[in-house]
Amino acid sequence: LALFVCFVPFAADASVPAYISAAIADPARPTAQVARDVSRKPGEVISFAGLKPGDQVADFMPASGYFTRLFSRVVGAKGRVYAFTPVEELKNCSAAETAGIRAMAHDSRYRNVSYAMGQIETFVPPMPLDMVWTSLNYHDLHDKFLGPANVEIFNQEVFAALKPGGVYLVIDHAAEAGSGLRDTERLHRIDPETIKKE
Repeated sequence: LALFVCFVPFAADASVPAYISAAIADPARPTAQVARDVSRKPGEVISFAGLKPGDQVADFMPASGYFTRLFSRVVGAKGRVYAFTPVEELKNCSAAETAGIRAMAHDSRYRNVSYAMGQIETFVPPMPLDMVWTSLNYHDLHDKFLGPANVEIFNQEVFAALKPGGVYLVIDHAAEAGSGLRDTERLHRIDPETIKKE
């Protein structure tokens, strides 16, 4: 099992596979999400992660569904996307934050996406996964509005859900080296070494 922790911006890469470029060009993507491509660099990030057609991937805390939509197109009809939204997030965040993923649940263009809500410690996808992806929210697991969550149990569930050789990919804002969990609430950042230890 592999854990990737990504904190640095990616340079433009001409080697983005055609199936990822096609997903990014999907006309069904909301304009507001397309505008975020400049900073999120989905082509380079998804290429780096290694997601491909036919894969089974979980998008943990998908919020607006930015990556969920892209994953749906990347993995295609033979793949599956499992979008898991914690009930703790729904209780303590504005409805606007999760409006995008809730709208997707009623959109027939995303038939290969399964939607689930539950407590963080009940993350048990219905199929073995090639990848578990969480973007810009791992630090939130330590914050009051999510409980805080039992991170040890959650991470155990993630690794149990992965196929042999599967990837657990964490993208987050990097805090100062050695700061541990100090900045998760105030600055929404976390020390990369803390994630690796957990």
